[in-house]
Amino acid sequence: TGSATPKHDWAFGYPMKKTADNTWEIALDLTDGAIKFRTDAAWTFDWGQAQSHPNKLVFKGGNIYVKRGRYHIIFNTKLVTMELIRIDS
Repeated sequence: TGSATPKHDWAFGYPMKKTADNTWEIALDLTDGAIKFRTDAAWTFDWGQAQSHPNKLVFKGGNIYVKRGRYHIIFNTKLVTMELIRIDS
């Protein structure tokens, strides 16, 4: 969810696909802006960027700022990390 998502809306979420025990993934076109991860289309449980490390997420953390592009996004719930892999040229 976030201003960088296709609908540019913090209220609209994009379901991720569970690909392993603790891993969720999605491919998504993003614009310049910010994203965060949340569960069940609500803000009770959300994760944002940790100040200490760009790929580490923290509960109720900061916005994750991204640049325009198509990304393969991976969220590991056990390690509480993310990967944003740009998949366009």
